[in-house]
Amino acid sequence: MQVTIRPACQEDCLDVFRWRNDEQSRAMSRNSAPLDESAHVAWFARALQDPQRSLLIAETAYGTFAMVRFDVLVPPEWEISIVLAPEARGQGLGRSALAAAVDYFFKLHADGRVLASVKNDNTISQRLFLSQGFKESSCQNDMKTYSLIRQQR
Repeated sequence: MQVTIRPACQEDCLDVFRWRNDEQSRAMSRNSAPLDESAHVAWFARALQDPQRSLLIAETAYGTFAMVRFDVLVPPEWEISIVLAPEARGQGLGRSALAAAVDYFFKLHADGRVLASVKNDNTISQRLFLSQGFKESSCQNDMKTYSLIRQQR
């Protein structure tokens, strides 16, 4: 199935809210508390305007199914995170979304380094990032960090 990546727009806000507020998504996030819709809508609007952040949407011919977010840490380092629609899990779409988003990112930031922080008990995300060429670079407290530079792909 063909997966495409595009920049997020305001119309994606409530889909992302639903995906991120899903119980399994929250359990694997740093902040596992339920999201408030009005706070999310305000955050999303600010995020779309923030030059230090890139929100990307993955979609197929059937519609949108994931958001991949890049946040500047200290240039050229960016942190990546991904959230999938619950109905998209288990179909290999996460790998396709991550691969397309990373390719999109490196076209814009050829010298970038991408870091992913994953909870120790989130083995699905650990396997996802490893499958795309990320290397485990550290483990602190309950989080593992994976890194990727363009040459590693």
